[in-house]
Amino acid sequence: MSINNQSTPLKADRRAWGVCWLLFASTTLCYMDRQAIALVAVNIKSEFHINNEMFGWVISAFALSYALFQVPAGFLADRYDVRRTYAIAVLAWSIAAIAMGFAPTLLILMLLRAALGVGEAFNWPCALKTTERLLPPADRSLGNGIFNSGAAVGAVLTPLIVPIVAARFGWRVAFAIVGGLGFAWLAAWVASVRGETGRKIGRSPADDQADTEQDRTDRYLSHKSDPDSNFPVGDSRSRLHQHLLTYSIFLIHTIVSSLIGIACYRSGLGLYAIWIAIAVFMVDLLILAAILPRRVLAGAEWAESLGELARNRRFLTLAIVSISVNVCWHFLINWLPSYLQQDRDWRFLIDPPVRSGWAIERGIATVLSALSKLIQSGGGDAASPERTIAAMLSAIPFLAADFGNLLGGAASRKTSRYVSSPAAARGIVMFISALLIFSAVFVVKVESATIVLALLAITALGAASYMANYFAFCQEVSRRHTGLVVGYLGALGNLFAAGFHPFAGKVRDQTGSFGLLFLIVGILPFIGVAALGLGWGWSSGTNEST
Repeated sequence: MSINNQSTPLKADRRAWGVCWLLFASTTLCYMDRQAIALVAVNIKSEFHINNEMFGWVISAFALSYALFQVPAGFLADRYDVRRTYAIAVLAWSIAAIAMGFAPTLLILMLLRAALGVGEAFNWPCALKTTERLLPPADRSLGNGIFNSGAAVGAVLTPLIVPIVAARFGWRVAFAIVGGLGFAWLAAWVASVRGETGRKIGRSPADDQADTEQDRTDRYLSHKSDPDSNFPVGDSRSRLHQHLLTYSIFLIHTIVSSLIGIACYRSGLGLYAIWIAIAVFMVDLLILAAILPRRVLAGAEWAESLGELARNRRFLTLAIVSISVNVCWHFLINWLPSYLQQDRDWRFLIDPPVRSGWAIERGIATVLSALSKLIQSGGGDAASPERTIAAMLSAIPFLAADFGNLLGGAASRKTSRYVSSPAAARGIVMFISALLIFSAVFVVKVESATIVLALLAITALGAASYMANYFAFCQEVSRRHTGLVVGYLGALGNLFAAGFHPFAGKVRDQTGSFGLLFLIVGILPFIGVAALGLGWGWSSGTNEST
């Protein structure tokens, strides 16, 4: 047992809860930095003369690097001082966010988006490690809930702030302001993780030594009981051979994936070749972990753990669920403002002669008309205040998503009273959530802007409820590898979301509508529910094999 765990108090003090709210703030900033670009899509496409498909690749630059670094970020957060690791990560992504406002070319903008993804990949692993070390087990759920709610708050605040700043001062200033908030967070973090609180969060040499000894004991017991491990555990030469074998296979796999990407690029696939190379790397890594003997994977702890998961039916089932819901959620975050700006006419909200006769719309128009006059009095995007209004209205569906997080959990808890198990209750709630997400299919068919916003709000609420219950399933795959489970599943989900973004832009460019995309988004969650129903194994209890 590590020193940190031994010194964990039975009850969290006030300073510990203050740190949890700092984690909430970092998560809010994390979402603001990543979502800002979707709200100024029109400005960026105009300045760099790109279409929707190319803008999809700008979005994907973040998602691809985020997917690649989620698992390494968790590995580093487990093994290094979280105080410094977290601070470096926030500093890195804040600098990247600010620098995006000064990007002179599209290529540099995409590279900075990728750097943003690398930094933000550390947010959840570091935050979870902080609550683990700072809070007693009874308080960790509340601490995790506090910091994780920052994602929903960030998704609501960003549409209310970035469009107005961009309209008044330009999109570059909006990036600089939002990114600059990270430095204020850093100052608060440094001031809060000193003294006793910092000792609990940090990692001492004695803690490292204790963990090393425990790892050696666990590994000895594991190899002793594993007939596939036929080398002497105490032989340092044998252990060296195992390390060399494991990492040689990993290196060869990396080289092969890169060569496949180069071949795809030369064949004319362009930027899709990058996605293919990363997809081959991540998916084939799972396949290798599943088919290689355990003794081959024994040279690295992460390889052994991945091998256990790759053989786990529930993990593979949740991979399909993760892909289905992440494509849906990231489409809403990144393309909803563009849909409201490009495919909907919001002049009735700012131009009295064309206002709707609906009382609720007249009420909204009264407030937004005054706001449009403020926008028109400034610079930036002042010539098109309706675009700014449309971007701000995208906050409404994400506000509904906030309720979806709570509603999904509450509904699952209540349903569990009437069914055979909590897992069955979650499955039922996820199916109902999928029905709510299906509302997206009707968005392009209705005329009323109010009904459009209502349907989008229902879709976002369903997506958040779906994800809340999906995460609960993740916690039942393997108690020993929960971090790796969530990290790799999240990486796969972001990978396929990254591939969907340029496809979404291409569909919009060629058809002039988001109709097909909303249809795909409405159907995908049902595929996840079907996979869960067929692959989870409802007759058995929680998987304890790993």
